[in-house]
Amino acid sequence: MGAIVFGVALLLFGPEPATLDDGSHNVLDDVPLWTGLLVLATLAVVAVPLLRRPAVAADHYALRVRPGPWRTLLLPWAGISEVVAISSNGIEYLLIRLDQRFAGDRPKAWDQLVLKNARKGMEQAASYDLAVNLREFAGPPAGKVAALAAYAPETVTLEERL
Repeated sequence: MGAIVFGVALLLFGPEPATLDDGSHNVLDDVPLWTGLLVLATLAVVAVPLLRRPAVAADHYALRVRPGPWRTLLLPWAGISEVVAISSNGIEYLLIRLDQRFAGDRPKAWDQLVLKNARKGMEQAASYDLAVNLREFAGPPAGKVAALAAYAPETVTLEERL
């Protein structure tokens, strides 16, 4: 679609002279350039979610979560109270509840877009602070929760409600 838009702009404004008869700059000569830049910017916005997939990683210090394409959050285990794998309308989510004394990266609105979708399908998701769509990862959800259990301290509740 972007190629078509750029092609139309090039056909319509490509033959425009760079300067007008009075010697001033012809702004219509810039239309193909600005159209091309706009198409490239649009492609970049569309490509970012394809290139930066969601991620979940754990070590003995923290849980690293990228719920969407933008930020990777570092959530120390000391500030996490519960991690639950749950299913709603055939979609599995990993829900994370943060403790009141949480000192890591605070989830922002962009980070909570998956949680917003999870809240539409289930009421119990309202008490959680972050969600990750488990369909983005290979393997069964039980294996994913078991992998996190190897690193989570005893103070963190890990459950699978699928």
